[in-house]
Amino acid sequence: MSVKICIFHLCGLLLLATTSCDSQSARTQQSAEPQKPTITSASPSDRTGEKKGETDNKATSAKAAFDACTLLTPAEIANVMGQPVKETKGGNPTSNQTGTSFERWQCFYTVEPFDKSVSLEITRNNPKTSNQNALLEFWKKTFREAKDKKDSAKPKAVPAVGDEAFWVGDSKVGVLYVLKNNSYLRISIGGPDDEAVKRKNLKALAQNALKRL
Repeated sequence: MSVKICIFHLCGLLLLATTSCDSQSARTQQSAEPQKPTITSASPSDRTGEKKGETDNKATSAKAAFDACTLLTPAEIANVMGQPVKETKGGNPTSNQTGTSFERWQCFYTVEPFDKSVSLEITRNNPKTSNQNALLEFWKKTFREAKDKKDSAKPKAVPAVGDEAFWVGDSKVGVLYVLKNNSYLRISIGGPDDEAVKRKNLKALAQNALKRL
């Protein structure tokens, strides 16, 4: 083999080796570079929707968290009515009985005999109403003004319970309405007891419930 041919082959080998090294070095450098993370940001409308959803959930949770049945314990009712509570059933806020200006929570305590069962309701202003004096206006018209009417069924003032209280009822069913701040309680019982006993029992129940308002 001539010297020129040997030199030609040697130069080709050197060029091939150099190209291979450069390619491997480039691959090594590329794999060594850290990958940049992909960042996805929510649009302003998405974030607004999330905040609104969180607010609605909190409002719903707050409303659901209140339970009228916690205002009286079975032991307190048994102590007043003389019979144990068999069942307790609560109700969600409603506004269909006294208008949309109010929200009402209910609880029914079943006692045996059944006519000694206790019904409890608490009424508050609906936070969505524009008139936050609606409850006090209703109270004034329904009780304060009505008590002066010449009617045997008119409300009768009951002293020393809440901010103000009125008895409405007869010998069959007694109902006590008690105002406290911006809420009022409605507690009713039946049974064979006369009016004086019913009023005494309802007053005792109301005083227990007011401790938890």
